Amino acid sequence: MRPARLLLLVIALAHLVIPVVMFARSSTLRAEVAAQHPDFTPSELDASVRVALTSASVFHLVLAVLCVVLAWKLERRWASRLTVVSQALSIVFSVVSWSTSGMFHAVIPVVIALQLAVIALVLRSRRT
Repeated sequence: MRPARLLLLVIALAHLVIPVVMFARSSTLRAEVAAQHPDFTPSELDASVRVALTSASVFHLVLAVLCVVLAWKLERRWASRLTVVSQALSIVFSVVSWSTSGMFHAVIPVVIALQLAVIALVLRSRRT
């Protein structure tokens, strides 16, 4: 389980870095929203970017905490089950993120690979 724990902590770190990058590149995010919604007024664009940054921050903070808790409790049956489910759902969320913004196209495949590795490691350890 040690490799799965380590990968969960790396994934947690990624979840913490994503909002920081989004805030640092908020002008890029604003340009993407403007391109997708050319009818938005400047105030609507500002509000949309603010909502995106706030919701992404909360969402990724929750996922980071979840990954840390799961890494800590991974030996327990409920935690290993929740790990498989949460990482599978995170893969789905990553695909949605891929389709809505190009900001993380370089990172998403790496994180998905880590999540798939965690799932495989947890499932393999449960069989032995």
